[in-house]
Amino acid sequence: MIGRRSLRLLLVLTAAGSGAWTLTQRQGFPHERHAHLFPVCAGCHQEDDAGAPTYPDPQLCAACHDGAERERVAWSGPRVRPSNLRFSHGEHARLAEQAGAGVDCGGCHTSSDAGAGAVVPAAAATCLACHKAAPEHLNPASDCRACHRPLAEAPGLSTERIRAFPRPAPHDSPEFLQRHAPAPAAAIAQCAICHARESCERCHLNAPALAATTTLARDDRVRDMVEGMAAEYPRPTDHARADWRGRHGRSARADAASCANCHARTSCETCHIGPGARDAIAALPAARPGLPQGVRIARGAADAPAGGAVRARAALLHPRDFLRSHEAAAAVDQPACSGCHARSFCVDCHDGASHPDFHVANFALRHGAEAYARESDCAACHNTEVFCRACHEAAGRASRGRLDAAFHNAQPLWLLKHGQAARQGLESCTSCHAQRDCMQCHSRTGGWGVSPHGPGFDPARMAEKNQLVCARCHVGKPPRRK
Repeated sequence: MIGRRSLRLLLVLTAAGSGAWTLTQRQGFPHERHAHLFPVCAGCHQEDDAGAPTYPDPQLCAACHDGAERERVAWSGPRVRPSNLRFSHGEHARLAEQAGAGVDCGGCHTSSDAGAGAVVPAAAATCLACHKAAPEHLNPASDCRACHRPLAEAPGLSTERIRAFPRPAPHDSPEFLQRHAPAPAAAIAQCAICHARESCERCHLNAPALAATTTLARDDRVRDMVEGMAAEYPRPTDHARADWRGRHGRSARADAASCANCHARTSCETCHIGPGARDAIAALPAARPGLPQGVRIARGAADAPAGGAVRARAALLHPRDFLRSHEAAAAVDQPACSGCHARSFCVDCHDGASHPDFHVANFALRHGAEAYARESDCAACHNTEVFCRACHEAAGRASRGRLDAAFHNAQPLWLLKHGQAARQGLESCTSCHAQRDCMQCHSRTGGWGVSPHGPGFDPARMAEKNQLVCARCHVGKPPRRK
């Protein structure tokens, strides 16, 4: 009688032929050579308690390949290939049986293109052949979580495997970067299948403040993948408007968080050197070493590389001939000059020496009427208590010490009727007079006690607003705050 071992060997010889062969771990198991010996997959592969299929013990192979009757084969069984699939063979078979759909191993692991007994890995298309109600693989409507676990829950995947993940077609759309922000929690969970927090931090300066980003787990593999990669900042549609640079401040004040996706404070500070946009700029994140720097703004007329991993955008707010035509815009302060320029910027040109004055020739001789009529905003360029007094004193038109009639000597009884002019334009008075001049008459402690208050004056109401103003005349030196 032929023993079981001899019979097994005979079958192997019949199926594999008489030639000697060896098998290594890398080559994998030749199922087609053993197809007649092991016709049923479940004879070698059973599912363990975790739902993963098991593999034959190497001793089973050694029963035939003992080096005597058949050449010995170095076989230790395959390593379980790391995966992020959410799949259980046993559970799948049970569900299929409940649905009345028969399923066997060959339905997923054989192919008509391969030989008899050849085993192929299951592919997404194989699943969709039965699950026809589901969208095609990588379709935006697909629920990735139905088949895949989040990347953070698949630590066995190598960086190379992650890098080779197929890229969904919508990700290549020109509009994808502008619209990719996931809002619902379900959408964030979809992103977590392929992405980690470092995926977002590569570009988003405000990543720590975004709920969609902080929901994602960190992953060292993704960190290594994105290290050194250039950040990408698409240009939003509204940024392409012809008037965008003139009106972007309104958007920045209304939604600074949106600006913070791509811009750091340095983006604004390239142009905004004045105090006008200080609050809006403070709402943006500061660029930090080792983190994305955001869109860098370069002064000029054309886009140019700014170095590093970030593209630059030109900042040319004014038209090319604005230098010669800016007078009207400056007069109405539209756009706000102080948002970008300090007063010294204007004085560099309007100094009367190297460049023409802002004012017409001989303006000093007739500027009094224009200043009094408020035809120009003198205070936009001049400090009336310093600039104006310095000139008026040098010309002998400002008071020195006790009051005199230096400037007003052409108007009889000016001292008695100057109150109306002071109430209508106190700024004009300060171009020549300091507060001590008024105190000589209007102080009750060191002057003549003449009341400067007109009819209907409500002292209680004024005291509620600021008692220090009252104390300047009625008490003397303002009391110190405790």
